[in-house]
Amino acid sequence: MIKNKYQDKRLKLLAQAVVGKEVLDIGYAQNPNKYLRRFKVTGYDIIKPASTEIDLIYHERVKADVTDIGEVLINRKYDTIICGEFIEHLENPYNFLRMIRNFLTPGGILLISTPNPLSLPVIIFEYLGSKKYFYSQDHTYYYLPRWVEKLLTDSGYRLEKIVPVGMGYPFFILPGPKMLSYQLIYQAVIAD
Repeated sequence: MIKNKYQDKRLKLLAQAVVGKEVLDIGYAQNPNKYLRRFKVTGYDIIKPASTEIDLIYHERVKADVTDIGEVLINRKYDTIICGEFIEHLENPYNFLRMIRNFLTPGGILLISTPNPLSLPVIIFEYLGSKKYFYSQDHTYYYLPRWVEKLLTDSGYRLEKIVPVGMGYPFFILPGPKMLSYQLIYQAVIAD
């Protein structure tokens, strides 16, 4: 199925961007990242993962609400923090991003993947007014790339790079420019 191949590509791109050894993967339970096996990974999510395969990947699994992350992971540090397909679910992303900045080591990296409202399929279904595809009741926000950069900047980060996942269609995935990719991966560091 193309959706699984597309998600697999996104997970692989996230793992390729990891720096250091200690990784915090926030919101991992629905799509555990099998490409993180070579790292020491802590998974953090409000739900329990369905897959038993994660025991081979995630060294620690924390089941807690992200609003409590400051108390749950107190004094912990990570080289990479991954928020894959997560930020669009938060009501207050600014507070969240400011809070997790305290968990990054010096030289660490924040990786965010989120749907792109400028992607071709989203634009088509938006034009049609359809809520059948490329629409989720669970999403609080849809982020334009310029506004993700502003969100990061206003939260104390510097955007280093945007990586497109590509354009996923029913039977194939096309590489594509940033603006047409359905999902984008934002790589950010703590601002100096």
